[in-house]
Amino acid sequence: MQSGLASRSPGIVVEVVEGKESLAAFIDAPTKLYEGLAGFQPALFMEQDMALSPNKGSFFQHGRARYFLARRSTEIVGRLSAQIVDDIPLGLPEKTGMFGCCDARDDAEAVSALFAAAETWLKEQGCTHAFGPVTLNMNGEPGLLVEGQNLPRMIMTPWHPTYLGTLVEQAGYARRKDLLNWRLEERPADNRGFANRIGQGALGPTAKLRNLDKKNVARDIRFTCDLYNDAWSKNEFFIPLRPIDMQDLEKSVKPLLPPEACTFVEIDGEPAGVLVVIPNLFEAFRGLGSKPSPLGWIKLGWRLLRPRFSSARIILMGVSRRYAGTVKGMAIAITLIEEMIKRRDKYENLILEAGWVLEDNEALNALLKRAFKPARRMRLYIKKL
Repeated sequence: MQSGLASRSPGIVVEVVEGKESLAAFIDAPTKLYEGLAGFQPALFMEQDMALSPNKGSFFQHGRARYFLARRSTEIVGRLSAQIVDDIPLGLPEKTGMFGCCDARDDAEAVSALFAAAETWLKEQGCTHAFGPVTLNMNGEPGLLVEGQNLPRMIMTPWHPTYLGTLVEQAGYARRKDLLNWRLEERPADNRGFANRIGQGALGPTAKLRNLDKKNVARDIRFTCDLYNDAWSKNEFFIPLRPIDMQDLEKSVKPLLPPEACTFVEIDGEPAGVLVVIPNLFEAFRGLGSKPSPLGWIKLGWRLLRPRFSSARIILMGVSRRYAGTVKGMAIAITLIEEMIKRRDKYENLILEAGWVLEDNEALNALLKRAFKPARRMRLYIKKL
C-alpha cells in the first residue's frame, strides 16, 4: 500500500503514512534528517517502532493518530503526527488536538505544509486547537528542545535542531510554556544532606524506605501510577498515568533496572512517595546507528549484558497529596532526592538528570536547584484552528 496524498504545493508533497514501508520511513526519518548535526544521536529503530507503530504502541489503546511525511522531489524533508487523546492535558481547551514527531530540515515550506495537513485532519476530528509537540502524549516525550542540543542525548527526552522552533512559530504557533530538565554532575560541596537540614524526624517513626520489589513488579507499577496521579492531578498539563502507559518502558529497561532504581517512602505501611530512575539507554546505542549491523547487535548485546552506564534520568517522582503543603510532605520529597543522590555517589562520575518540570513550578525548581543545574529546555506550543 502506498502513502495517500495529503497535500501538494510547489516543490513539496505531503503524504499520509500508510503501510509498512511508509511507516518505517516515518519512524526512521530523524536519522536521515539530522545526520551529521552536532549533538544528534539516532534512537534505535526497534525501540521507536515499539512506541509509534499502531500495532505495538500502548498509546493506541486509548488514542489515535495520523502520520505525515513531507517530500521535496523524492527526498524526505520532514515528518509530523497529529493525534487525538482520551485525556486532554489539564488546562487546555476541551477540544484540543495534539501534534508530535515534529522533525524537519531547515525548510519553512515543508514545515508549513506538514502543519497544514495535520491541522486539516484535526479540524475534521472536531478539534479547535492544536497543542504540542508531544510524542505521543504528555507522559511520553513532550516539548520541542530549544536549549541543550549540545548535551549527550538522554532517554525519554526529545532532540531537535536549533532552527526548528523558529519554523514552528512561523507556522502560526505561540509559545504556551517551557519544561525544564535539571542535571547533577558533581556532588554539592555541602554534604550534610537535604533531609538532615529539616530533620529526619519530620517523617515520623513509622516511615521507611524500600526499593522496587521485583517479585511484585505489577503491584509496584500500580503503586507508582497511583502516587503519580495523586501527586500531580492538579498540575498543569496533567494526564493520568496508567500501568499500560509504562508497558513500553518496562519492556525496554526492566532487565537493566536494579531494585534501587525505584524508591518508595512508606508511612504506616502505605506508599507515600516514589521516585523512579532509569539508565540512559542512548549510551548503549551510541555509535551503532538506528539499525545496527549484525556486528552492531552483538556489541549492543554485550553492552547490555555488562551495563556500565554513566548517566541516568529521574523520570518520575510523586508525593501523596494528603501530605501536600505539610512539613512531612516536603520531608518525603527531600528524602527521595537525597536518597537518590546518595546512591548516585556509589557510581563513579554518574550523571543524573531530572525532568520534566514546569518552568513556573517554583517549589520543585527551588528544591532541585540546591543540587542540580539547568540542563535542557523544552517548549510547548498552541494554535487556535
